[in-house]
Amino acid sequence: MEYIYVCLFCHWVTSRT
Repeated sequence: MEYIYVCLFCHWVTSRT
């Protein structure tokens, strides 16, 4: 379930922009 980590990371990047 690595894709979950990718999704969380993507969301984190989107949130900090």
